[in-house]
Order: sequence, then structure tokens, then C-alpha cells
Amino acid sequence: MEFVDEHVHSVFVPAAAYDTLLPEAGFEMLQYEDITENVMPMLVDRLDETLKRNDEAVRSAMGEEADKAIDNWLYLFEYMSENLGYSFIRARRL
Repeated sequence: MEFVDEHVHSVFVPAAAYDTLLPEAGFEMLQYEDITENVMPMLVDRLDETLKRNDEAVRSAMGEEADKAIDNWLYLFEYMSENLGYSFIRARRL
């Protein structure tokens, strides 16, 4: 997670923590589903397609830094697709 700590300004919560965090926040977990396989495998491909489809706009906005910015975004999304997951959680306020 060192890369994420340095480059992504978000907080990521391990799945195992929800059993403790939800009750502490006043919620009862009703359903937990790991949906990583429905989200992560397509992440890099979708970004790559979007960047190619909008190449002119990206290059116009980024100027000389476009290639570096594109490489950084692709690297970040590759890292996320290999190291992060997505969950669906349904909870009820206690």
C-alpha cells in the first residue's frame, strides 16, 4: 500500500474491518458481497479505451506532459486492479 499512500489521497478499509466499524458507527450489517471480479478485471482496459477515445482532448489538456500523465494513470489503475477490491454492503442503522 506504499504506492497508494504516496499517490492516492483516499482511505482504504480492509474487508475484515467492516464487522467492527459498522457497529461502532451504529449500523448492523445485513449483507456483504465481494464484487471485485465484477469491477477490477476491466478497470485498466476501460481506462485505456477512454484515453484513446479522448486522445486529442487529453493531449490538449496535458500538453507536453500527456505521455507521462497517461503512463501514470495506467500504472495507478494496474496497481489498483491487482491490489484493491470492491464490496457491496447493505446495512441498517441501529
